[in-house]
Amino acid sequence: MEFREPAASIFRSEKLPLIVPRPNAQSLCLALVSLFFLGTTALWVSQDQSPGHWDDAWYLTNSLVLYDTLAEHGFISYWKKFLGALEFKAPLIAALPTPLYWLFGRHSRVAYGANVAFMALLFSAVYRLARRYSSPRAGLVAVYLTATMPLLYGLSRQYLVEYGLTSLVAATVCCLADSRCLRDVWKACCLGVLCGLGLMMKIAFPLYVFLPFCFACLRSLTHKPNASSPSSAHPAQPQLLFSCRCLLSLRRWLSLLCPGTGEIGTRPSIMPSGAASRRSQTYTEWEILFLSQ
Repeated sequence: MEFREPAASIFRSEKLPLIVPRPNAQSLCLALVSLFFLGTTALWVSQDQSPGHWDDAWYLTNSLVLYDTLAEHGFISYWKKFLGALEFKAPLIAALPTPLYWLFGRHSRVAYGANVAFMALLFSAVYRLARRYSSPRAGLVAVYLTATMPLLYGLSRQYLVEYGLTSLVAATVCCLADSRCLRDVWKACCLGVLCGLGLMMKIAFPLYVFLPFCFACLRSLTHKPNASSPSSAHPAQPQLLFSCRCLLSLRRWLSLLCPGTGEIGTRPSIMPSGAASRRSQTYTEWEILFLSQ
């Protein structure tokens, strides 16, 4: 009589060795270079005890006022204060340290951690752009040159708008290059968020990304869709504009939910009394630029 193995043993699987992909040399060098400059910046900020001056001190003071408002009066009062924190300037710079204060304590030096996050964003965007248009080695060189550029090196140790603005511009251009001529819906939504953050960082943000956007729009109009990818047949400009407008319309939504917030953040009039009476001063520059469209 012939003996047969049970059916279950036929499907018995052998243990396969776990294969862990080894990181390539470019990724390892990028991580080492980034960690070195991020670490030295964080070390410098933690050891430097000199007080801030001029705009630096103004932004830090308002960031502490915003955090105290959140801790003592809640989220709605925080939003009201945020909208008029810097009067006629874009207010995002004063709100960035809020989560850092919540995690690491209420101290002005903690706010400089925002520059460390912006530094990581800048390095990633510069590397991706250089790798896309040249090679991974060129990306490493670009990151090193960016990290050692004297102007950026000094700005990373001050709490000013310019370093964060540089990072957002680089990230916007990188996302624009990866969006396949504005035909990737997800990248278009990310572009809208980045543009909204850039406008809330500084009203002059569109000047830095105007030409890349014009080039991408022209390419999207002349781009021939690929039959193998139907999703690339339609440009994603509507998603970009919708996400950007939603991000910048927060104040108008808040004014509807919480009456009385429309007067917050009024800009002192520098116009003659007759002209000032004809023009509403209830909106700041960065809102008028987009919400009036």
